[in-house]
Amino acid sequence: MVKVVVAVDNSSSAERAFKRAVEVMGGRGSLVVLHVTEVVTTSVLDPFHDTLDHLQNVEARETATHVRKKFEGLCHSASPKVAQWEYREVEASSPKEALLRQTEELEGADLLVVGRKGMSTLDKLLLGSTSEYVVAHAHMPVMVVH
Repeated sequence: MVKVVVAVDNSSSAERAFKRAVEVMGGRGSLVVLHVTEVVTTSVLDPFHDTLDHLQNVEARETATHVRKKFEGLCHSASPKVAQWEYREVEASSPKEALLRQTEELEGADLLVVGRKGMSTLDKLLLGSTSEYVVAHAHMPVMVVH
């Protein structure tokens, strides 16, 4: 049985990645939908760090709830094409690293599917893209969906 992991967030590229993962499965195997919520920690030297952290993390968790509902709905809709599915959600300060760690901890994962957002050249230079990081560091096949 094939096990496909698809990384999702609140983007249209994540929806395309999900749809492609379902197609790849071809009605067999299991699908793991994985969402990593970035939790923010500002410097303790910042007098407003507790308030800023709290506000940013509340917003991130609200987005995570929206993402979970959306992709659980998509999983239910795809159920004839997906034998089994599970939704996993983790919080991490480094989503790229957490995505890889979670995927590698899954027993029997055969493929990781990620979407590619259209980042500007400057954003890629400063932040680096998640899909590029995953392709460079994963120990399993990775499919990047445009």
